[in-house]
Amino acid sequence: MTVAAQDRRYFKTLTEQEEEAILARCSRVEIAKNDVLFRKGEQSTSMYIVAEGEFVVTDERPSQKVYLSSIRAGGLIGEMSFLDESPRSATVTAREPGVVYRLNKEDFVRTLLEAPALGSRLLLAIAILLVDRLRKADAALTSLTVAPSRGGDDGGLAKAVESVRGS
Repeated sequence: MTVAAQDRRYFKTLTEQEEEAILARCSRVEIAKNDVLFRKGEQSTSMYIVAEGEFVVTDERPSQKVYLSSIRAGGLIGEMSFLDESPRSATVTAREPGVVYRLNKEDFVRTLLEAPALGSRLLLAIAILLVDRLRKADAALTSLTVAPSRGGDDGGLAKAVESVRGS
């Protein structure tokens, strides 16, 4: 099924044809509800484009899970390890059945060599997504530090977390 047939765009800065070319280099993976896509600390150089479903991003601490965000259809997962080859920074679990497209670093490098304009435009699209997430995180942090109330958080932390959700 093509991106056009799905009537979904994954990258605002790529054309439909460019998205098709990227998806052609990916592996389609079906994920069952509650399956773990990857765990914090794992080594990997793959990123995932979410086609269907919702995925929950959590940080695992001793005896507790900390909710970080949800990623829905059209979002990216795992782009940080994809780019810098560091261990995964969080655990990602399917909240419902889903479909993702996995792009390995090797396939991306091959794209840069075979179709440099396409690879460069994908890299730019990922950078724009990361900048957008960073701006939302900055805004959330700023909302926590501006005029704190004497009586406590006053819901500021909850509002800050909500503002970053789904990014």
